[in-house]
Amino acid sequence: MNASPTTSVKPSSALTAKAVALAADHEAHALQPLSSTSQKRLQSWVQRGYALEEMGYYEEAITSFERAIVLDARCVDAWQGRGIALAKLGYHEEALMSFGRVTRWNANDYRAWQNMGRVLMSLERHAEALSHFDRVLLLKADSYKAWYHRAIALDAQNKPMAALSSLDRALKIRPECHYAWTAQGMLLGKLGRYPDAEASFDCSLRLRGNNFGAWYGKASFAAIQGLVEPALENLIEAKKCSPFSVRSMLKTDRRFDPIRFTLEFQRFIQGNGEGENIDVLNSWMR
Repeated sequence: MNASPTTSVKPSSALTAKAVALAADHEAHALQPLSSTSQKRLQSWVQRGYALEEMGYYEEAITSFERAIVLDARCVDAWQGRGIALAKLGYHEEALMSFGRVTRWNANDYRAWQNMGRVLMSLERHAEALSHFDRVLLLKADSYKAWYHRAIALDAQNKPMAALSSLDRALKIRPECHYAWTAQGMLLGKLGRYPDAEASFDCSLRLRGNNFGAWYGKASFAAIQGLVEPALENLIEAKKCSPFSVRSMLKTDRRFDPIRFTLEFQRFIQGNGEGENIDVLNSWMR
């Protein structure tokens, strides 16, 4: 659901300036205890912000969180929610600043460190992201999401073996995490361990059959091995479980080159309509 047109988020620099002003103007009052009435108003704004965020109204959510911050500049829940909404809207630097406010007042808030790591990944600052996920694990060693995101950060730095080790930790903690199995399959396939990759994709599919990333991964690594029929069977399944087409991917994905000029593959391409413009090459990543 898109944000309502009645509110518009300000440009990036203005957002940063506003956040600094919010903190500076009201931090002096943060040490003063709130009255019961103000406390209720604070909670109402925070709850409203998260409800709006859940519905996809990110701009209105930001406004609500900022109303809460006016009441209490050290309301970490408001800064956290504000950061999440800003990240959803693509304001990554501003999101980092909001999460930074959380860790300033609560250095043990592992969620803020994890959120910062994910934003840093979006900015392709992979080494910094990795350090943030490591910080999460110091605070919460059983965070399977941190182990998962750590693996993605390591893979982005061309460290597949270390990435696999992190995924193993994630799956020991949460064996039903289908997207970790898919990521493991992708990594194993990159390393040429195709039977192991196939087994990981199958684990992912047993947990979630409507799983585009796993089906597409199976197809791509079958194609690398020149296995036309399995590749096409898996592509058909990938197409079934996604509303968009795989045609644009197949045009550029070199893994399909070994079967690209077979009659069967060309027939599949010709019968596969255009879909929405979505970056499905990374759809296996959560």
